[in-house]
Amino acid sequence: MNTQGKPIIGALLGALAALIVILILMFGAIVPPTQFVVWGLLGLGVIAGSLLLTTAFRSARFVTVLVVSVAMLVWSAVGLPSHNANGDLTGGCTLAGTSTGADGSPLDAATPGSTSVSDPFVIDPGGEIEWSGSTPGAFEGWKGSIAVDFGGFPIPVWSNGHENSGLDPDEGGTIDVGGQVDDFEGSTGIALAGVFHLVGNIHSADGACDMDAYLELPSDGLFSGLVLIVLWVLLAVVLVVLVVLMLPVCRVRKAARNAPSGATDAVAAAGAGVPGAGETPSAASPSVASPAPKKPAPKKLAPKKPAPKKPDANG
Repeated sequence: MNTQGKPIIGALLGALAALIVILILMFGAIVPPTQFVVWGLLGLGVIAGSLLLTTAFRSARFVTVLVVSVAMLVWSAVGLPSHNANGDLTGGCTLAGTSTGADGSPLDAATPGSTSVSDPFVIDPGGEIEWSGSTPGAFEGWKGSIAVDFGGFPIPVWSNGHENSGLDPDEGGTIDVGGQVDDFEGSTGIALAGVFHLVGNIHSADGACDMDAYLELPSDGLFSGLVLIVLWVLLAVVLVVLVVLMLPVCRVRKAARNAPSGATDAVAAAGAGVPGAGETPSAASPSVASPAPKKPAPKKLAPKKPAPKKPDANG
């Protein structure tokens, strides 16, 4: 395995785990997916996943992941003021609603400005909403839309218009929540529940109004319904994959801790292609090649003494 690990794969798996957690919190009616929540959890997931699968913390890949995660956390912090603020309705328009339970008993009453992350407008999936609203003037031929905010980006869920030929500035009526929820669940097979940040607008040649509000369809718990069960299963799968990929990374880290100082440097350098502990150095790596054996120095021979002359027989 490359001893630098897999920081990019770790970052992607961490982001996927964070996204699943965001959806669990939303459909479990814990917190809406505001800019602060979405990008904060994504940033933490990216850096956590990368840390789990990285051994070379000075590598270019890990530094890149770190920069991306910091950017996510900064963008999350930018959304903190709006996360803590109440809803709002601008342009001189008014809007108020009262929700009732399936048995017709009053449940909640709110205006956009009275809702917040911690105190959303609660509606019963089997009940109704009595609503009334007005514009500062007769908005002839108005058009409007409503979207669910996810991480600071609106996802359109409704758009319509009205000629308003009678030039009536006041509107109102009853919304059959139970019927609409039944239609949604019948077409998708998904039980609708959660807490949502709604943004909307109404505009015409006579003026415009913008709205944001928080709405909750109560959930039966974090482990209720098909959507939440599927999300928990997906989260478990992602975490198992992370653990499996962590095993070789842990072995490399353990080897680096237990190795002598010189061998530790070799293990750290292996990601750059330099042989480390337990590897045979190649002939093309002069910096780690074994020195050639020294030839023994030739022995110096002592000069031979001349043999003594034999005495002459005649002498």
